[in-house]
Amino acid sequence: MAIIYKYPYDIVVQDKDAWIGTEASNKQTKQYTAEAIADYLNKKGKVSVAGQLAYRFNDEPYETTGSFALPEGSGDDSLFLDITKIIIYNRDIANQYVVPYINYLVGEEILISSQKNVSSFGHYKIGSFIQNDEFPNYYILDLIHIGSNGVLNIDNIYDIVNFTFGVEGENSVDTIDTTDGNYINLTPTGESIGDVVISADLSAIDGNSNFETKFLTKDNKWATISQQESGSIILTNGVDLDGETTFTVDVTSLIRTGILAKNCKAEVVTEVGRQTVYTSVTGNGSDSLIFKFAPVVSDGVYRAIITTI
Repeated sequence: MAIIYKYPYDIVVQDKDAWIGTEASNKQTKQYTAEAIADYLNKKGKVSVAGQLAYRFNDEPYETTGSFALPEGSGDDSLFLDITKIIIYNRDIANQYVVPYINYLVGEEILISSQKNVSSFGHYKIGSFIQNDEFPNYYILDLIHIGSNGVLNIDNIYDIVNFTFGVEGENSVDTIDTTDGNYINLTPTGESIGDVVISADLSAIDGNSNFETKFLTKDNKWATISQQESGSIILTNGVDLDGETTFTVDVTSLIRTGILAKNCKAEVVTEVGRQTVYTSVTGNGSDSLIFKFAPVVSDGVYRAIITTI
């Protein structure tokens, strides 16, 4: 056998290249391929990457250390898209205790990706991380799906890492929670993440399901659209008393039912020449305006022009 340093160097390592080594169980000399060594390092988590946890996907929960599984078991070829919850052991396959680290990531985003296929992954937000009462070494990890591709396969090794896309600025938003207002309908309602488009529509209906004569004010209250109405009448049937003549005009008869005297203004003019006359005008509390003249005046001399305000 030649002295080792006399052998040529091979700087292009391939999967089937091999090293000579000793098997620990029986001290026999054997060959170990580059592919087998790489697989061992990955499966046993011997290569440390900050924040990276390696787990085997198992077909049954609560059975194997360093594993995760679906709550209902099985799950081979399950779409990452459909995963909302996993049961995970408190130590990964490298025997690292992960509970404080995953607790720290609650509310943050993670990527679960296959070591064998970079295009097989699930991107999630952690909703909660709760210890199982019956099996205290296992935890229930609630996941909110963000994006994914591919499926989970039994016995494959998956890396779990904290993962977020780069954002611009310190005040960027990664989640939004909207609710409808009194007169505003928002879509969507409830917590949403990812590429969210928010639309807002006026719910232009008041408590009586009527929107024909209403509008929404800036203080979020319904108001009636102003529609000025008016009418005029010659003052007759005056009542003389104590040196005064009083005329009463029913505004509901003159304009329409529902009009209140307090919501009207009046101008009194002479029937001849149309000159404005300044006299006392008051409402009687409901539907009539009271016009008083002093000294007394005759019927048919003045006209009242009444307008809603």
